[in-house]
Amino acid sequence: MPTLSNENETLPFSAIPGPKGTISNILGYTFGKGTHYEKVTKRFKKFGPIYREKILDMDIVNFYDVDSLATVLKIEANFPMRAGLEAITAVFGRNVTGILSCDYDEWYADRSLLSPMFLRPKEINERISMINAVANDFVERLHHLRDQNGTIHNIERELSYWGVESNSSFLFNRRLGFYEKTPDADVLVFFEAAYKMHDNVGVLIDMGPFHKYIPTPAYYAAKRNVNTMHESYIKLSKKRESKSGEDPIEKTTSVADHVFAKRKLTEESLTMLCGLMAAGVDTISTTSLWLLYLLSRNPDKQEKLYQELKPFDSHEDISVNKTVSYLKAALKESLRLHPVASIFSRVFTQDIELHGYHIPAGVNILFQNHLGSIDERYFGEDAKQFVPERWLRDLDTGNVKSFDPLGSLPFGHGVRMCLGRRVAEAYIYTLLSKIFIKYRVELSSKQSDVNPILNGGLMRPDREILFKFLLR
Repeated sequence: MPTLSNENETLPFSAIPGPKGTISNILGYTFGKGTHYEKVTKRFKKFGPIYREKILDMDIVNFYDVDSLATVLKIEANFPMRAGLEAITAVFGRNVTGILSCDYDEWYADRSLLSPMFLRPKEINERISMINAVANDFVERLHHLRDQNGTIHNIERELSYWGVESNSSFLFNRRLGFYEKTPDADVLVFFEAAYKMHDNVGVLIDMGPFHKYIPTPAYYAAKRNVNTMHESYIKLSKKRESKSGEDPIEKTTSVADHVFAKRKLTEESLTMLCGLMAAGVDTISTTSLWLLYLLSRNPDKQEKLYQELKPFDSHEDISVNKTVSYLKAALKESLRLHPVASIFSRVFTQDIELHGYHIPAGVNILFQNHLGSIDERYFGEDAKQFVPERWLRDLDTGNVKSFDPLGSLPFGHGVRMCLGRRVAEAYIYTLLSKIFIKYRVELSSKQSDVNPILNGGLMRPDREILFKFLLR
């Protein structure tokens, strides 16, 4: 596949091939046959390694080869601009979206405030006992949710609840209390509002810039969800304050304490933390769901993982440093095959050249990460197969296979790489370790084939996945 043209003449933006029209293009994505990923793949086959399209007022250029990606990443400034998240800003406002903002001052203020707490292993290790406690409660809840065959319904919702409870532990050094025998009513209100908010924001993201012209029912519903989250969260904060000092871990400075020390205890800072409580839950739960699915489909891989986990006790604290190598490799492989953030964008303030075409400033350049990460050019003939071993050292040579580092970028790239990457990995390593220590996980006999779809801006399964959790 060609990269930048070596010819002296650069072709105009209008010469980039692609589907014509705007409404017809939207209708094609909305009502056309196949999943979003299948439609994108067909367009690359039809138009070549780069194509342009228009969604309402948004000009978009699509590509997926890593050579072009390397060119884009070399060109971009220290603060790369991103598009496509305007719906989140519209719903939440400035208080929570600074780290997503295309305004440098807004982004830098929040990113520099939060980075020390989210990216230092020391901060995660200080909270690992509580992260493990949440995982233990989740695994115990699985036991009670199983039917007589061991099947659990709506596991994705349960994973979302686990994600919010884990975030509370990390941000506040305190539990929300979802797994208590009788959860606080405000905890349940917060969880339900957060769950629905993700669904409604997802609808807005899928509709592109449409919300700028006509506020849809999903927009108003998402605003109501956020207000409900905020109100219930304020109540929970006051209740936690009255119980302050009951947990030894509270002596450690929490992320919330760090924020309050810099910005004081204001409604704005509480709103920001409320948003962070719900932020990332969709990506964490969906990533865990895909990994459970792939290990269930590949019992030989699951058995390899279990053999490494056997020496651990199910209630033992598992940190990132104690995570077995096969689980780390399995997560990398799962994220390669099903990168939850399967597309990421760049918007330049200057004109650039790509594949020999002139691309004006302001065009949304989309890198289709999911296609690059399953391309045989970068990962070999078994690129579409689940092979965690590709990330492990060879037992004979001690070497690790060499891959293009841009071939799989599930957490993004550069200074705008996912802020919560290390925290999310800690959650997932802990939970999945405890699940597979206690259970053998199989797919239900009623489970039909699962395909990836783009929903809410994320790569999700196209149907509910029914797992059987069988006690070892």
